[in-house]
Amino acid sequence: MGRVCQAAHTVRCNPMTSCATDVVKLLFVPLIGRQCMATDDITEISSPCLCGKGKIVVSQSMPDHAWVRESQISYSAEIDCPDCAVIYIVHHDYHSLPSLVRREDARKRDTAIARRKAAESEVAMSPEAQRLIPRIVSAIDSQSSMAARHRALQRFHLSYESLGTYRKRPYDGTHAVRSASGGHLADIGSHPDIGGEDAAYFAAAAEKIKALAAEERALELQPVRTNARWMRL
Repeated sequence: MGRVCQAAHTVRCNPMTSCATDVVKLLFVPLIGRQCMATDDITEISSPCLCGKGKIVVSQSMPDHAWVRESQISYSAEIDCPDCAVIYIVHHDYHSLPSLVRREDARKRDTAIARRKAAESEVAMSPEAQRLIPRIVSAIDSQSSMAARHRALQRFHLSYESLGTYRKRPYDGTHAVRSASGGHLADIGSHPDIGGEDAAYFAAAAEKIKALAAEERALELQPVRTNARWMRL
């Protein structure tokens, strides 16, 4: 492991508020390596929490150079208040601003996600799925041309790319079915021409998984308004 450069750390107050409630910290965090050249520029902003006894700290991180792309900017947040931390948690979506959500709502949604994943896993590990997978592979690999294999892959929703892209990077049925979830297998197997004697099992499993997915969507987390900068609300 290479040496680490010394970090520069400066603090300045937000002119719109007092230093006690809203502080911006500019830190240059070194990257570990042979040479100490690349750094990350991290800005932290503190805002009052919802109960007013603590604060919410939001960080913005980006490469320390003049050609920063939006995709290179990331945000994180933490609740620095024991009382608020009991009620709320920080929720992060991919490439979006963090938000505060109610802890109980997040728990219910996590439970719904776990139930849906358990149902999908049950299908994927079932004897019916082990009988189905070779049928899917055979239905794809038995096609006489690359175009026909591509049509078979799209029929089973195992490929969403164009034929031209598939021709550049072709793959067989074994590779394609490897990424199929239990819900996906249930959808494929519910068709009698491919599911055979197990089609009824897959049809029931597909309906169960769809119902669980609907419950999960109904529990979509709702951000709580904080009025903090770099938070969703």
